[in-house]
Amino acid sequence: MSRASSVNAVLILLLIAASGNAATQQPKTRAVSYPSFGFTVYVPQTSVRETIAVEEPVKLCEAFRYGNLVYLVKVTGVPEDMLAATAIEKTLQSLTAPGGSLAGARRWEIEIGDTLFKGLSGSYDVDQSLPEALFIKRALGGKEAHCCMAMAPLKDRFSPIVELWLVGPVSRALEIDDLGRFFVYKFANTTTKPTEAAAGAVSEVKQTDKRVTAGATLKKGDIELVGSVEYIDPSSKSFTMVVERIRLPSTGYITLDPPRRKLVYLRRPLPANITVDSRVRIIGFNTGIGKPMTADVVEPM
Repeated sequence: MSRASSVNAVLILLLIAASGNAATQQPKTRAVSYPSFGFTVYVPQTSVRETIAVEEPVKLCEAFRYGNLVYLVKVTGVPEDMLAATAIEKTLQSLTAPGGSLAGARRWEIEIGDTLFKGLSGSYDVDQSLPEALFIKRALGGKEAHCCMAMAPLKDRFSPIVELWLVGPVSRALEIDDLGRFFVYKFANTTTKPTEAAAGAVSEVKQTDKRVTAGATLKKGDIELVGSVEYIDPSSKSFTMVVERIRLPSTGYITLDPPRRKLVYLRRPLPANITVDSRVRIIGFNTGIGKPMTADVVEPM
């Protein structure tokens, strides 16, 4: 199973993540813990919590309403003879198949510590058979829905699956994608030993980024972009790159699907060995989604 890039800390979603939207304002959050399942999530501080009655294989379903947005936390059991990863893949395929409730949705993945989340983002035809359907319907007030969700095994290969969903009106699709990823990024699996999670993150970074292993961490407010050079301005004062991965302070890499363009201004001339189509890594102050940034560091890869 291919693994997505690691994330091990609270993220500020001034990402260039899923859209060219202006930077999404993150609401203040509160922690909600589920000790019997070994994890904690962070939901908007003023959201209204409701526990929804469920039947097997669903073991937990709680909804948190924040205006016309619904944050969902679910835990679902898997058949005894099936790996959790297999169950997740089958569910994602079913959701995105023609006629599925997330038909045509984009896939995305991210790893937090040693927990790999696989997710979807797209228009959502709410499945009326789900126990949370009525709650979502009330929150949306009849409007068409958009969803950003992700799933991961809770403990081991045969453990139940945790599902994190953010559903809201399609008119807020770009915002939902940002907030939904933020919801997942803040997930804390309390069954994972912090030292082991940190060791896993360092191991992955060592394979991909000598600058990080040398101890040069990002400053607060910085962002690292990895991708390829698309265009270099003749004046050599800027260039455009197609960004495939990003990294924020104290995190691993986040893969962008699809990749996004970024206009980068230069403080000094580009190294001679960087040309169009070169793969590069840049570091600079994070100006937010869809906004040009100035590079403090530009390195070929």
